[in-house]
Amino acid sequence: MRSHEERVAETKRRIAKIEREKRRRRNTVTMASAVAACLALLIGASLAMPGIATAIVLAMGRIVGETAALLFTVGVSGFRLPEELFGHIMGQGCTLSLFLYTSAMEARDPISVPYATAAVLLILVFLLNRLAGIFARALRKKQG
Repeated sequence: MRSHEERVAETKRRIAKIEREKRRRRNTVTMASAVAACLALLIGASLAMPGIATAIVLAMGRIVGETAALLFTVGVSGFRLPEELFGHIMGQGCTLSLFLYTSAMEARDPISVPYATAAVLLILVFLLNRLAGIFARALRKKQG
């Protein structure tokens, strides 16, 4: 017959073993869930990237090209940023397309400034399109 202390010690060992087994199962379930979540995120993000890239390119194209909507809704911004922080770089501002329109309508220099602005605008659109093409090719290669 075992003594009382031996039975208590054996019961404590059994309880500790059961607790270790519960902890191990909990950790296994947590790791499996984390792996499944990471895989779902990676696969979902890789499948969504072409759509996200297309949306970004379309948004940039609309930003570059919307002259009339900006002219009639916003006009030239009267908001000034603090000159202590940004100096004279960030004074009043407008989009390139709106600046092209207003400089073409002014009688000061009706040719050189609008043409230079149009050239900058065309170069910007060209660079954005090239960047989108490079990004799309990289995504296609990555997806296989």
